[in-house]
Amino acid sequence: MPSIRLAIPTAARALLGSALVSGTLLLPATLMLAIVPPAALAQAVIAPKGRTPTLEGTTWSGTDSDGDFYSYTFLPGGALRFTAGTGAKAKTYQDEGDNWAQNGPVVIIVTTKYATRQGLIRGNRMAGDAWNVKNHRWTWEAKRTSPPTAGLSK
Repeated sequence: MPSIRLAIPTAARALLGSALVSGTLLLPATLMLAIVPPAALAQAVIAPKGRTPTLEGTTWSGTDSDGDFYSYTFLPGGALRFTAGTGAKAKTYQDEGDNWAQNGPVVIIVTTKYATRQGLIRGNRMAGDAWNVKNHRWTWEAKRTSPPTAGLSK
């Protein structure tokens, strides 16, 4: 089973307790989804220098390496609304466990503690790797389809 090794900042260590060994987290990837909130994951990644605008209030869409279409709307407070599929098969979700976090160009997206997407934002595109609790892995990419919008609500 794959594992993830992250250096965790002091502020996030209290969330993890005994899972830490000298500030380093080594857990099965599926367990990471249940234990570490997206904000802690994003803060654990050291972002490259430079300024990246916030994702809050934007919508991004794209197809993953499995051929599945997704659209993500990044709501205030780290909440996420996403649509899977297109046309009559499209289904929109906005559950309490759907969250996102950003640290500069690094983005972490968690969908109801089932799948995690980790990626980098470069201009109007973002791309990265993804995995789910069934240990399936894939790549994903998305393009910004709307500019920041004031007044989006949870």
